Amino acid sequence: MIRRKTLSEEHVRHALAYKEFPQEVIGDAPLVAVALTQSWCPQWRSMHGWLCELSYREAPEGTEPISVWELEYDGKPYFREFLELKERTWGNRLVPYLRYYRDGELFGTDNYISADRFLSKFGRK
Repeated sequence: MIRRKTLSEEHVRHALAYKEFPQEVIGDAPLVAVALTQSWCPQWRSMHGWLCELSYREAPEGTEPISVWELEYDGKPYFREFLELKERTWGNRLVPYLRYYRDGELFGTDNYISADRFLSKFGRK
């Protein structure tokens, strides 16, 4: 149902320069989510669990999997810069932080949510 991927430093550097992830990420599939967090976050551990579970489920017939790009940015060399982008430019101080894209266009954001609510964002059950 979902394909999990990890954002590279190159992807993050692009976001830092252009205030958005590259088309390679946000246009990777018709439906894309980007999950941004810090490794210590207990809510992320919960989300990580259901993301793993969803990655083993088949996408409903006639639909493509949702691409989910993940980043644990604490401990990275760009931590401070990225935190500033996330908090000041994107206006979100909480973790985990999710950005949703349809056909390469941002259509929503969230913080911690359940698997059911996540899927409903994309019209899935």
